[in-house]
Amino acid sequence: NQREPVERELIELRRDLHRHPELSGQERRTGGIVASQLERLGLKVFRAPEPGASLLGILESGRPGRTLALRADMDALSMRENPMNLTGPKACVSENNEAAHMCGHDFHTVGLVAVARRLTARKNELRGRVLFCFESGEELGLGDDARELLEHHGPVDAVYGVHIQAAYPVGTAVILDGAS
Repeated sequence: NQREPVERELIELRRDLHRHPELSGQERRTGGIVASQLERLGLKVFRAPEPGASLLGILESGRPGRTLALRADMDALSMRENPMNLTGPKACVSENNEAAHMCGHDFHTVGLVAVARRLTARKNELRGRVLFCFESGEELGLGDDARELLEHHGPVDAVYGVHIQAAYPVGTAVILDGAS
């Protein structure tokens, strides 16, 4: 099954990011990993000028069409993670006692990397452009550099933010209109 190695690789990437969380505006390691993943796909990658800042990967289909931006956040919360859950020890835990991915931003980041992989593999079926925006500093409202990257490489016809939430059943997709 060809899907299994890719799935295992993405799970390991998420666990790696979970074990090595970085606080808002300090996502140097995370940003480097994401940039490397996007460059490996052949995407153009642009970074905001500040270290540990937002970055953007651009998929050009080569055919006219709309520009769609997909966004995920990369930062962690300033807190210590409990190594236990309700059923026992967690599969992976933050190794940084001052930060933890407790809002799922490690998943958001890897989920958008997975989408970039999938869409890049199907580039010949697409029209227009897809901008993969990885936002730094969302927890502290520092995402202006992400907005500036999008504006600089726009215009953008629509922006979708990737997010997970425990309130919805597994396998459910929810699309909310407007800014949140």
